[in-house]
Amino acid sequence: MPKYSRANIRHTVRDEEFRKIMKHIIRPRERLFLSLIYCTGARPSEVAGDPERKKKGMTYEDIQFDFDKGEIIFSVPVSKIEEGHYAIERRTLSLEFDPEKPDYPIRVLIQSLNDMIEKEQYKQDTKNIDPHTQIFDFCRKTGYNIVRRAGNIIGINICPYNFRHSRLTQLSEQGAGIETLMYFKGSRDIKSISNYLHAREIKYKLGGKDRGDKQEKN
Repeated sequence: MPKYSRANIRHTVRDEEFRKIMKHIIRPRERLFLSLIYCTGARPSEVAGDPERKKKGMTYEDIQFDFDKGEIIFSVPVSKIEEGHYAIERRTLSLEFDPEKPDYPIRVLIQSLNDMIEKEQYKQDTKNIDPHTQIFDFCRKTGYNIVRRAGNIIGINICPYNFRHSRLTQLSEQGAGIETLMYFKGSRDIKSISNYLHAREIKYKLGGKDRGDKQEKN
């Protein structure tokens, strides 16, 4: 993880804060970038790429959604593998939602994606965009500045890692297992998710009785 000396990297961005941010972010490109890293927990360099390091990000074909079925599938290039093999390995992330009442972040993501596609069609004067076209074409610093402006809206100094941290925290709170957290994080090191294993109340059985985090006093 890059060093963000001024950012509160442990702050968890909740849906109400995300909603507040989106009320002030107008550009489809910025809305889509923020909603992608918020919904997937992917690294910014995996979503937008890193032109300076010749790393490609997600393309239009990497996001497939079936609104009637209530499912979005992301194909995310993995950046944490050996040099020269970036984006050869990918991980598939699937999110389910209620098609009758989709969560706000999901609605923003789908609407922003549609807006970006329409913008690309207008720019290229065509109805058929090359699905291999990379969605974003900005550098790492631009992505950081987008998140920094989002943080200014809610009055908290945050960085791209906060959106990644928020998604993993929410998954843990919903009861996701260790393998799921490691897969979403794109990491093979179990130590990297140790901070999220205590994000929810853990109940277990001991001696045939249900026990929680708090021990009963004798």
